[in-house]
Amino acid sequence: MYKQRLHLVCMASNLPKIRKGFTLMFAMMVLGITSVVALTLASVVTKSLASSREADDALLAFYAAESANEENLYRHAQGLACSTTGPVPVFTNGASFVRTCESTAACSQLTRATGSFRGAHLALQVCLP
Repeated sequence: MYKQRLHLVCMASNLPKIRKGFTLMFAMMVLGITSVVALTLASVVTKSLASSREADDALLAFYAAESANEENLYRHAQGLACSTTGPVPVFTNGASFVRTCESTAACSQLTRATGSFRGAHLALQVCLP
């Protein structure tokens, strides 16, 4: 048995010169492929998170514009004129809105409200008869 082991060791040392360093090259290739896969996944996850945050910001901008339109609907129901001046509600999340009012042939009151939150802007328009 000892002679067989010695024979195997001797055979391993007689490998051709071309096979030496193969393990190092193989390890570098596996490391390179693993790195590319990891960087690709990191890029996809980062883009997905940014897209998700933009969607959340757009939703909060929509809520701000919707609250401006709801306020104008309330004023209209109370018989008050549409107001673009006066106190503007302060949202605790930092959202804001800008509204404009006008009369057209089709609408007695046309309200446009643009909500903003962290760079996302969303506009809504309501036509009241």
